[in-house]
Parts: sequence; structure tokens; C-alpha cells
Amino acid sequence: MAAADSLRTFNQRAVLAALRAGGMASRAELAEAVGISKPTAGKIVDELLAAGVVQEQESAAAGPGRPSRPVAYDADVARFLLIELNQNRTRLALVPVAVPADDEAVWSISFATPDTASAWAAALHKAVGAPAGLWAAVASVPGVVDDEQGRCLFCHQVPWAPGEDLRALISAAVGGVPTVVLQEIRTLALGHAVAGSGDDFLLVDSGDGLGSAAMIGGHLHRAAGPFSGELGHTPVLGRRRRCGCGATGCLETLLAAPRLQRCDDKDLDAAGAIVGAALNTLGLARVVLTGALAELAPARLQRLRAAITGSALAARLGSIAIDTAPRRRALGLHQAVHTALLDRTDNWRYPCRVTAA
Repeated sequence: MAAADSLRTFNQRAVLAALRAGGMASRAELAEAVGISKPTAGKIVDELLAAGVVQEQESAAAGPGRPSRPVAYDADVARFLLIELNQNRTRLALVPVAVPADDEAVWSISFATPDTASAWAAALHKAVGAPAGLWAAVASVPGVVDDEQGRCLFCHQVPWAPGEDLRALISAAVGGVPTVVLQEIRTLALGHAVAGSGDDFLLVDSGDGLGSAAMIGGHLHRAAGPFSGELGHTPVLGRRRRCGCGATGCLETLLAAPRLQRCDDKDLDAAGAIVGAALNTLGLARVVLTGALAELAPARLQRLRAAITGSALAARLGSIAIDTAPRRRALGLHQAVHTALLDRTDNWRYPCRVTAA
């Protein structure tokens, strides 16, 4: 029985992955894509239809016989609550299982971020309550975040966040649904990967702070501890501005969005050297610049690119790519909660439970 359940689970996940990759497919097409029999594919699709995960689409096929009824992720009923916790404002989006088409358009609710955890939880509850049919919530959080435990360890942007069990706080505020917490730059990197930006890159983002996250082999790079990608807290020699982390001269004090437009060429050179060193350490040859970095004036952006290239060994041995791109936070959050619902359960069901403690 255990082996049969394991195979069934594998097939169910494979069908969902095929739908996520292709957008829409018939039962026969899913059977071929996954490598299972048509009756098995049909049974899985029927279960997903009954659960509200997918919906049937109109068929464009013509000809004799019964036309195929393709299915796609349900695009009508809000199932996931996406949350962006930020220094000044909190943004919310209620989205269906279908992948968001417009990353910015989905954020329909926002409120000023309060200065205590209890006030923030109350504002969150007031904004959305406990929506009927909601399956899960997922939040991007700035600072140093332990994704596995759902806790923020350090965050000078949101001083009340460190030490809080954010996963439990959010879940209680929105009706007890399963909740996922992800560090915000990791969210952005995941979103770019889902958007087709490749399997291997280092994303560097400038906003209220400065951080990075790496995608390697199609997966978020995960270190033994929660400090992965903290380029912003690398000290730059000769710089004495106090950082929120308690150190002086951190790169974040030079290139976070509020100060980026006032930084000089030496600051950009220092940033390029640090990013290049990260590429050398991780063995990557591609950088994606987002946030305020993507909005730099052309000459300053070229200076930063030249500094990264000059520091990266991959550029001397071949070539590197340095791209600018928009933030894709909603797409990253959507992928994170979708993956969690599939992978963080003992008994696979959709909708299903994510461990909340």
C-alpha cells in the first residue's frame, strides 16, 4: 500500500508540474508528458477538478468524435494570500492557483506597516479577514530570515520582526491557514527563475536594503545557516557610515535605494568587486540586477557592469552576462506556496496542510 501511495503521489505531482509548465493540456497530453496511462491521468485530473485545483477549458479541436477537454489551473477562485512585508507599507494579493500573469497588477490591498507585531497582525486581519476558500498564505520578509522556521532573525527595516514567529502570526490573523515565510530577495530570485530567466544566476537587488540570492541548477541556493546572500553587509574599506546591523561601512549604506543615486564611482567599483567575488565563490557567470540597481542611469550602470566584469573570473576565462530586470515578487511567492503545498506534507492532498510549527 505504501508503495502504491508513493507512486500515486509522484504521478499527481508530475501532472501538476506538467500543467504549470505548459499552462493547458488534455488528459491524453498529460498522460504522454508524464509517462502514465490515459486512465490514470484521467483519474488524477478528475480528482483535481473536484478539489478546485484545475478547471476545464473550451476545446479548439474540431473533427469527428468527442472533442478533448483540456484543463488548466483554476483562474477564478482566490486560493493563496500573497504578502509583502516592507519597511513602510505592507501589500497583499489574493490570487488563484493559476500563475499570475501581471506581477504588479495583483497587489490590490495595502496598508502602512505598523510599529508592533500585534498591530500589524490586526491590520492584516482587518484587510482580508479569513477569506472563504483560502488554502494558504505566503509572505516575503526583509532582513535575515530563517525560511524553515518562519522566523526573522534580524531586520533593521522592520524592528519588531526579529524574534517573532511570523508564520504563526500570519496564520492566526487570516483564519489559521497554512503559511510559508520566505526572505524577500530569495522570493525575487525564485520569481525570475519561474519567469524563464534560466537555472543559474545571482540576483542582486537594491531597495530599503541591498541583498542577493543565487539560483543554482534551478534551485534556490541554501546554505547551512540563514545568512546566504548578505552582500549588503560586506564592509567597504574607508567607508564609515553606520549600518543598521551595527557595523560601519557596509555596502548597503552606499547602494540601498535611498542612497544609490548619491553614490560615487568608487562605491560602484566596490559593489562590482563584491558581486564579482560572489560569482567566483558560487561558480556562476550571470548576474540579474533588480530594484533600484536596474534603474541606474546608463553611464553609472555601465560603470557597475565593468566593475563586476573586472572582478569575475568567469569573464577572464570566457564571458559573463549582466542583465537588468523588473522584480517578480508575486510570481516567486506563488511558486513558493505551490511548492510548499506539494512538498511539505506527509500525506499528499491538494489542498493540503503545511506544517505550521
